[in-house]
Amino acid sequence: MYSDKIPVGGIPRPYAVTKDEKTLYVALSDYHGFEVINIPDKKEIAKVDLPAAPPADCALEPHTETHGLALSPNEKELWVTSLSDSGVYVYDIATTKLSKEISTGECPNWIGFSPDGKYVTVSNCASNDATIIDTKTRQAVATIKTGEGPKRLLAMVVPQ
Repeated sequence: MYSDKIPVGGIPRPYAVTKDEKTLYVALSDYHGFEVINIPDKKEIAKVDLPAAPPADCALEPHTETHGLALSPNEKELWVTSLSDSGVYVYDIATTKLSKEISTGECPNWIGFSPDGKYVTVSNCASNDATIIDTKTRQAVATIKTGEGPKRLLAMVVPQ
């Protein structure tokens, strides 16, 4: 069941919503970027283009240039995947600036944060692995082989 409809500029893919439920960040099919939507007004605030890249060629994600979106736990950054150039970008919410690309495996898909926000995990559906990135240094610290075509993921702390 849903309570309302918010129009966006295309076919919505993954999205992230702020804790106060006032702002929506949404990836769209066939678009290398994302939209920022004011939820109460149901209006677009911005359309953010990621840097130019060749069209994505990911068999598991047709019509998808950008698939993963995740707000950092403190909601100061939006991390965004680019299937087109095998990387992620960090969008600074306050300055509306994008970082340089952080390389991942092929066809980066979903993004998940560790509960403390120190690490980001990215599933890479074409290289069958996941990349773990230190959010402070913005460097990959590990690549973990997975099964074929990894998608959704969850980062968590397991007690010893």
